[in-house]
Amino acid sequence: MLEGNLRLADGRARKQPWIPAAIILTLACWTVPGCGVAPPPSDPCEVNPLGCPATFVGSATCLTCHETFSRWHSLHGHSQALKGVSGGPPRYPDPLSPAGVPTPPLGLAWSEIRWVIGGYNKAANFVGNGGFLFTDGPGGPLTQYNLPFLISLAPGGHVPTSVEPVETLSYDYACFRCHTTGPLAMAENGGRRQENRPGVGGTWALDGVQCEACHGPGSIHIRNPAAGNLELPGSAAFCGRCHGDPGNPGHLPAADGFLLGHYQWAETLASPHDDFDCTFCHEPHTSVLHDRDLALRNTCQNCHSGANMARHEAKVFAQGDYAERVTCQSCHMPPAARNASFTLIGQARIGDTRSHLMNIDTMPRTFPSTLTADGTQLPTGADGKAAVTVDVVCLRCHHGGGSAFALNLEAAASIAEGIHDPP
Repeated sequence: MLEGNLRLADGRARKQPWIPAAIILTLACWTVPGCGVAPPPSDPCEVNPLGCPATFVGSATCLTCHETFSRWHSLHGHSQALKGVSGGPPRYPDPLSPAGVPTPPLGLAWSEIRWVIGGYNKAANFVGNGGFLFTDGPGGPLTQYNLPFLISLAPGGHVPTSVEPVETLSYDYACFRCHTTGPLAMAENGGRRQENRPGVGGTWALDGVQCEACHGPGSIHIRNPAAGNLELPGSAAFCGRCHGDPGNPGHLPAADGFLLGHYQWAETLASPHDDFDCTFCHEPHTSVLHDRDLALRNTCQNCHSGANMARHEAKVFAQGDYAERVTCQSCHMPPAARNASFTLIGQARIGDTRSHLMNIDTMPRTFPSTLTADGTQLPTGADGKAAVTVDVVCLRCHHGGGSAFALNLEAAASIAEGIHDPP
């Protein structure tokens, strides 16, 4: 039997047999009523988690069990949609966006910025310490920062914001609800403002579109993961809360001769695939920009296996630092929308966001000519469908400035009409 030391009252030590503590406790239990019965939990939510209000636990907690999904999501633009600033530039995942936003708008210091909206893939806007969006800085109106974006052939740098400059533009719920996790309007939260900043029209639980923005507060789930208690959305309407207009799903807003870049739900409804959920094509945790192969669950060829490549088999378009292997999406999902930047080269129009309309209008007309007279909307036909035009499809490559031969609008339209027909 093992031995241990026992300290006597006078300080002397003597050897005695060593008995495991578990045996001592078991023997002691014989003489104590109720011993051996587990004490009630100190947290009543462990007894009845469904009777307790759900709270947000943060993506770091999700990471402990869902390492793969959390790692994918940490590289997605959703997770970087809003970044807090503390005296210096925001940090983004390397090496995907190592530069990020190098400087605040002209005339401003980082100490005057509280949040950066975006800044990871395409553009950044800035919210000051008072909670107001900067639309006109002390050094001029260049208060948006565009990252260099290859698909639109646009360089980086500070540019004017896409809204009219005003002295104070509140960071309202209508805006931050799609940049945050757990957003609440002031009518829902008792009139509170995030961090008591006067320009913010409500509150949120976490910066950025984190795991719980789609899956719901995780506190109940983590107490009993096997029971689920987690939202698993997948419908297009769910994604359309931010990638469309929930109050008017068919609305296709436009500006500068392009579709606006966050209306993919409306575009899909106006496409031949109006019955598709977003998750049919997209792995929702993964960025199409940073890991396209993993991010696409299905491509056009998975369903349209018999379709030919319209004489573009094995073609690669290149211009400057940009190169694209031509696929079905190159023509049927061209960058006809713009989030931050766009380029005009002759008759060619090149945005920074791929359209989900998929239909192609092969008439010799420009995309702006298909918009409403004020240029603010793309109307749909009697069947509810809409299409992109050859200036944003064919001419984005065939404008004479890259590796593809040049075409004009009329020539592109004449070729496009029968391009899938065998030669």
